[in-house]
Parts: sequence; C-alpha cells; structure tokens
Amino acid sequence: PATGFPSSYTDGNGLSLQPCLDGLPICSTTAAGLLAADGSGEGFYFVANASLNDAAVSFRYHSALEGAWFAPPDPTGAVNNRQTFARTQISVPKGGLVPNAAYTVTDPWGSIVCTADANGFLLNTAKGCRTQTTAVAGNFTNALGGRIGPFLTWDTFGQAAGGPPAGYIGDFVTPHVVTGSPTGFNKVRIQGPGLTSSCAGAAGPIASCVETDLFTIQGKVQPGASAAISSSSLDFGNVPATPPVTKSVTYSNTSTDGTSVNITAIAPSAGTSADYGVGGTCTVGLLAPGASCTVSVTYTPTGVSPDTGSVVVSSDTPTIGDRTITLTGKSVGIPFIETPAPPAALVFGNQSQGTTSPENIVVVGNTGVANLTLVSRALLGTGAGHFSLVGTTNTCGTIGADPGAGCETGVAFAPTTPGLKNATLRLTFSDGSVLDVPLTGSGVAAVAPDAPTSVTATAGNAAASVAWTAPVNTGTSAITGYTVQAFDGATAVGTPLSVAATAVSATVSGLTNGTTYTLQVRAVSAVGASPAGVSNAVVPIAPAPPGTPTGVTATAGNATVSVTWTAPVDTGTSAITGYTVQAFDGATVAGTPLSVVATARSATVSGLTNGTSYTVHVTAVNAVGASPAGVSNAVTPQAPPLPGTPTGVTATRGNASATVRWVAPTTGGAVTGYQVKVSTGGVQVGALRAAASTARSLVITGLRNGTTYSLQVRAVSAGGAGAFSAAASVRPLTTPRAPVIGTATPGVAGGTITARATWAAPASNGGTAITGYRVRALRMSSTGAVLGTTTSAVQPSTARALTMTLPVLGQYRFTVQAVNAVGSGALSARSNLVAGR
Repeated sequence: PATGFPSSYTDGNGLSLQPCLDGLPICSTTAAGLLAADGSGEGFYFVANASLNDAAVSFRYHSALEGAWFAPPDPTGAVNNRQTFARTQISVPKGGLVPNAAYTVTDPWGSIVCTADANGFLLNTAKGCRTQTTAVAGNFTNALGGRIGPFLTWDTFGQAAGGPPAGYIGDFVTPHVVTGSPTGFNKVRIQGPGLTSSCAGAAGPIASCVETDLFTIQGKVQPGASAAISSSSLDFGNVPATPPVTKSVTYSNTSTDGTSVNITAIAPSAGTSADYGVGGTCTVGLLAPGASCTVSVTYTPTGVSPDTGSVVVSSDTPTIGDRTITLTGKSVGIPFIETPAPPAALVFGNQSQGTTSPENIVVVGNTGVANLTLVSRALLGTGAGHFSLVGTTNTCGTIGADPGAGCETGVAFAPTTPGLKNATLRLTFSDGSVLDVPLTGSGVAAVAPDAPTSVTATAGNAAASVAWTAPVNTGTSAITGYTVQAFDGATAVGTPLSVAATAVSATVSGLTNGTTYTLQVRAVSAVGASPAGVSNAVVPIAPAPPGTPTGVTATAGNATVSVTWTAPVDTGTSAITGYTVQAFDGATVAGTPLSVVATARSATVSGLTNGTSYTVHVTAVNAVGASPAGVSNAVTPQAPPLPGTPTGVTATRGNASATVRWVAPTTGGAVTGYQVKVSTGGVQVGALRAAASTARSLVITGLRNGTTYSLQVRAVSAGGAGAFSAAASVRPLTTPRAPVIGTATPGVAGGTITARATWAAPASNGGTAITGYRVRALRMSSTGAVLGTTTSAVQPSTARALTMTLPVLGQYRFTVQAVNAVGSGALSARSNLVAGR
C-alpha cells in the first residue's frame, strides 16, 4: 500500500487486520500521522488496553502489533526505515508497589514477571516492564514471532446485535469483554505482595490479586472475503465424568466485500478422541456476510487422559480455507469424604493432655473416571497444634477410578492443654481439588489411675506370687501396664517388675527365705503411676514334702491287701497331689507302686502271693516330693475256701425246657452263685447256665422235646467252683402240632346223615408218640357262623379219615387234633364246606 507498511497481518483464527488509520476515536492515528517526516509516526494493526485498580495501586496494561519508523524516512526511498513489532507492557506510573518486589502478570497469551523499581514504580520504558519482538529496519516478519496471537476481539464481534462498528473488532473506547485467547483465559491478572484485592480461583479465592476482563480494542478488518473463529482452541481443563462440559467458539463471516462463506464440512480431525462430540448452529452451506454461527464441543471423559484432538471448519471460498479448533481436556477423579460423612467431624472425645490418642481414620473415595493423587495433608485452624499426622496411616498415594476405590488417612489427637480443640484436616489433590475434614476433641487434665485392689501375696521358695484386681477408675488415660515391687519393711528389695496391662498376677523372685515381705502393685498409664496397692505380709520358705500319713491299717484278702490311712496334718509347702502305696515282703518291694488321688484314704494292692506275710507303706506326695512312709501292720493273704455241693437236685420237664431245683450246701465257703451243666448222652450241651447265690431253681430253655437230658448243679464262692451234684434226668415233651386237614366229602343221600373228613399226621408229635385223633364236625350257617359242633371219639393213631354220623342235615366243615401222652394238640385248619346227608 501507499504507506509502505504490510497491508495486513492474519492470525491463526483467520482474522486479517490492516493498519487502523481512520483517526480517533476508533483508530490511534491517521495515514498522515503514520508518515510524519520526522519519523515519529506510528500506526497499529491491533491494540488491547486494560486498567487494573487495587486500593492504592493502578496498573496500565497494553499489548499491540504496530508499525513505526526505525529512523526518519529516507527522502530518496533508497533505504526502507520502516519496522513492525509486537509488544506487551505493564506500567504503574503513580507507584505504590512494594519496592523491588516481583509481580506476575497473566494475560490471554501467557505470563510474564515484572519487578518494581526501588521506589515502587513500573514505568513504561525499556527499563520498566515491556516485552517485544526485535525491531529491524525494513523487517516485517519478526512481529510474527511475538507472544500476541490470535488477536482479541469483542466477544460480540461478527454478531448482528451488540457488535463493534462494521469492519472493526472493537471501538477503541468502550471497555469490553473479549474472546480469542488460545488458553481460554480472556483476562489480565496481576499477583504480588502488597495487593489487597483477591481473585476468584478454582480452589478458592486467590489473595493479593487484582484482575479484569474488560479491554479497549483497536483493529480494522482487512477488506475482502474473510472468516474468523472466536478462539482457535478449546481447553476443557480437568473434567469429571459427569456432567459433560460443553464449550463453543463463534465462526463469523467477516467479509467486507459482501462475499458469502461456503462451509463445506465441520468435523473432528483424524485421531481426535471419541470423548469429544461436535454440535452447534454451524451447518454445511453458505454463511451470509456479517453472520455468525457456533461450533459446540461436548467433552465426556471416559478415563483416557489427557484427551486431545481438533475440529476443522472447512470452506472452499477463496482466501478462506480451513479454520482449526484445537481441543484439550483431562479426565479427573472426584474425591469425596466417605467417613466421617460430611458435615460430620472426626471426633476424638476426651484425651489427657500430654498424651496421644490412637489414630482416627478418614476414608476418602473417588467417584470420577480417572485416578486421584493426594499431594499433601495439612492441619489448619487455631487448634491444629493439638492434632498430629506423625506416624499415622496414609494409603492415599493414588486412588483408583474403579468402583469402590478408596484410601485411608489417619489423624491423632495430642492435646497439650485442657479444653475443647477444633481444627481442620485439609487434603489437597494433584488436580487442585481440596477436601476439608473438621476435627474435634477435648483435652482433659491428666489424672493417674487409682490403686489396684485385692492385692494378695502367696509365699514361694525365695519368691512370692501376688494377684490383684485392676482399678475401676483408670484416670484420664488407659492403663499401659503394672509395676510390682517387693518391700522388706520400708525398704524396696530388688528391681521393680513390669508386667502387661492385661496382667492380674506376677511372681517376684530373688527373695530370701525366712524374711517377711509385702508386695506393692501400681497401675501405670501415659499420665504416670497410681498409688500402691499393698499386699498381706508373706515369708518365703524352702520347699518341703508332706508329713507322714498316720493310722495305716492293712487287711488281708485273696492275693490282695487292702489298706486305709489318715492324711498328714502337715502338707509341706504345697498341697498334697496324691499318695503312693507299696507292698513289702519283709524289706523287699512286692509288685509295682500304686498311685492314688489326693482325696483317697484307702487302696487295694493286688497280685500278691497267698500265704506270704506283707506290710504296706503309704507315702503322701506334693510338688516337692514324697513324705516318709507310714507302715501298716503285717497281714497274710489267704485264698477263700471252696463251697460245698448242692443236694436234693430234681428236674421237671417242660416244652423244650426243664426246671431244675436244688438245696444249698451247708459246708465250705460262702456261695456267690450257682452253675448248671446240661448233658445228653454224656456230652455237655451249651455253656454252663448261671444262677444267683440266692437262687434255688433255674429254668433251662433251648432243649429238644423227646430227648433225655442230665442236669447237674454246683456252687461257686470267692475261692472258685465246688463239685457238681448228682444228676437229675428229664425228658422235655409237649402236645402234638395240628394235623394237616384234607378234603372233606359229602354224605350219601338216603339213610343216616353223614359226611367224611380226611387229614394227614402233624409235622411234630411233641416228643412222644401220637395215641389218636379227635375229629369235630362244625355245622355252618350261610353267613359262616358255627351253628353246632359234633365231636368224635378218639380215633386210632393210624386213622387218616372218618365218616361221621351227623345229627341234622346241613353244611359242615371239619377240624382235627392229634392226641399224645401229654394231651391234645392244636386244632387243624377247617376243611372245605360239604353237605351232611
């Protein structure tokens, strides 16, 4: 152009700006002013100014892309002294800063650090706070390497309503909210010492901070077809899984020549994370001059972090091309306090001052889709010094995103003074999130436990055992143990013995037998020791066995000796645990010593020899050893005499049995029982049958009817069995079994009324020969009832049929029974029904 400066600069969002030379108020200068002969002119492609005011400090912020003269213009035009550069400068022309202090300035394109001079000023000079690209005569490209880009515009630029004047990105008069920051931070923020204001931060207010989001913007759009996006990037920052986050950019047709922009595609670029969804009002087709639409991107993280990609808005309109929106986001966890459930505090209760409680646990969970890392634990508040993190649990390195994932971190209460103590446990995570847990507990004045009670001592051998009951009042701290100290009068003996808090007894050794001692027991807690519980006095003594059992008396038996005794009065130094009984043949031990329990006062020694004289020695035993023996009188075991022989033995037959009777013997030893021997043909049948000593008869079963048996009886005493008696003979018998009924036949018509019965012999005759049969005719009714019975005389033993004369006509059944010497047997079954005629 005629000015000799570049016609325009285009940013990454496709916005092209020409030198703004329309004069105030919308431009800083005119073309004439830019081309002043003395080289003092300057013109601007872009300017963003802002004012930030703290209580006593006013900051001026200025960023620009400008053209100026490196040296006055060369009249010949042979030398090009023009230059362009990008710069940012911050000034505090009225002072008020902390001298030589550093201040951090964060603007839409990043951060710089400014240092106040010795008087607390920041001046708009090279020595103040200014950063710019290198200016070189005739060089227009160095400006492209500056920190400015993309350009800032009013946030309504390109919109039909509320936008800047047509063809401009701002009116350079009105402070206005802007867009275009590549980081999404469309503000200026200054932090440093001495500032009294605060700024809003993600984790809470930021102290010593001042900021603004209002800029006065200068810039004139280059004529021709053009399109711009309000931001070339969308940074979603740290996002939990829900709710999704949606951000938008504005795509505007900024053409100044009436060209409509043809949008051919709106789509994610290859490799863009599927966690991004694209929407908005922009569609494929023509966008009219001055019109705008939005490209919306919704970020729903699924746990893959960080997420990157881009959305491309493509156009085939000449000079427009593609506009790319870079996407960045990060999945984050969402920490929460599971225990204690907010807003509840972690409660410690009462704790003695100067002591430390067991730790209480805080449980932290994660409801996000990414891992969490705990970076710090801190105790805050006026009572923080009464709580401790030293040595406590902390498993919160990294908290997974799995369902149910969590960790534990502990806090202990260690009050140094009495009274209610409140503090806060602050947990800070890698994503900047903070969780606070209230802590509360009461310090109480330290009180030692009461003295143990029921302190009872028992003497031992150069030792004493002591037992006690724990005090009910443990003071203000739990009992951690006990100390036990022996005293000889008022003099402590030996080193105190320390035992566990659960102990209720102890033994003190190293004492002197014969000396009187008391034992003092103290309960110990973190506060100190209780008063002493004092035992009874005891005198340790050397161990001794019991005294000798007395009244030892022996009684002879059959190869045995029974002995009784009286326990010794002196049990020695410990309780009697038992007695030992030993038989002696003169001075020789007989058999094995017999051990019996401590409560026994008698015993029987067996396995001795009858006819030999014995004494019995009894000794009492305790934990120390055995007493001297108490010796019995001498006794001689004898075998008892055999009994005499029973007399008057008789036998009476029965059915497969016999009853034997006898008279008890009148000589020999005392009878303890009887035995019966059963024989047939000189051979014993079965084992001997036993009977009590008082019995005088016995029924012998299991015999065979018709067989002759011999029965003999003998008496039994403690000395053994006597001789068998004389034999009594017996033959068991019984009546015959029932005959087998045969087929009956009716009588012959005419003459005497008759019918005929038949039968077979029974299976058993009862042990003796059948002598005959008796037949019964049963006259039957039509219902099966017996109307009358006719009985025959006894028929011969060989008979197997009988035609009976019957009293009346009728229907008959027959039944038969066999007869032997014992009597009549059982009736047979009834025959078939026949007519008597």
